[in-house]
Amino acid sequence: MNISGSINITGSSGILFSGRAASGFLNTGDKTSEIKEKYDPSNSTDAFSKRLEKLFKQDNAELIRGLEELSEHDKKEIAVESYLQMQGRILNTIKQEETNKKTFLGLEEEKAYYSGLLEDSVNGLTRIEDGKFGFSDTKDGTYVSNSGIEKKIEDVQSRIDKFLYPEGRDENGEPISGSSNTKMTRDFISYATRFQAVTGLSEDCLVMDDSLLLHKLDRNEENYISKADETISSLRQRSNDLHDLMERYRAQFKDDEDDGLNGLSEEAKVLMAAFDFVREQFVQGNTDASLSQLSAMDVKA
Repeated sequence: MNISGSINITGSSGILFSGRAASGFLNTGDKTSEIKEKYDPSNSTDAFSKRLEKLFKQDNAELIRGLEELSEHDKKEIAVESYLQMQGRILNTIKQEETNKKTFLGLEEEKAYYSGLLEDSVNGLTRIEDGKFGFSDTKDGTYVSNSGIEKKIEDVQSRIDKFLYPEGRDENGEPISGSSNTKMTRDFISYATRFQAVTGLSEDCLVMDDSLLLHKLDRNEENYISKADETISSLRQRSNDLHDLMERYRAQFKDDEDDGLNGLSEEAKVLMAAFDFVREQFVQGNTDASLSQLSAMDVKA
């Protein structure tokens, strides 16, 4: 997204400041060291992301110093961009959690259906009436064997396991975290680091835990829905806290005739106003409409 004539934003890959040949291209996270960490239920759930954050800041010390040396105008532009990108990732993760909940509940419903058929079997056979899922094409009145139903259960169970742990398990049976599982968190950390550097503000909402990971290794079939609900609630609160933090930043520049964004490009002002409107819809539950609007604003992950 390009939000001013002097700054070209290129997603999570970097910022190029025009007229700054000495600074040049400032990396924002692409080369962050890879972390491979085995899930340990005795550790706090955010240990993975804290290690990622530590490595990001070590690998991007030059970036942080460069941001601190910018003009006040550039700092405001980057604060807005960083805020929008953090919020976009939060709201998209909420939407993904809600979508995943529906998928998981569908798999559980299918499994429960097959289990119910087994409970109704007589002498190893079950009569199918109004078949569903794997028996939707089965003619009413057809008898199927328990072994056939058990195969359906095995199939849906494999899909549940794949859904929970798409990278599978290691030789000790522990779930594996794939590299794609870090991207959302890594990107959020990069934008949070920028925001802190240019605003001087630091709050808990900028410190990322594992809530943005696409697959949580502490979940299982029994606790998936409750864990997803906890994450959604936490992310909604983080979005609100981040909004409040941005309002506090804007208040530093307000006067009787100013909205706190004085000196920003008109495009940046419009984006902030539009995003605040969309975010309000989202937290009220209008997620489908909001996400399409977020995509149009290019503040998605």
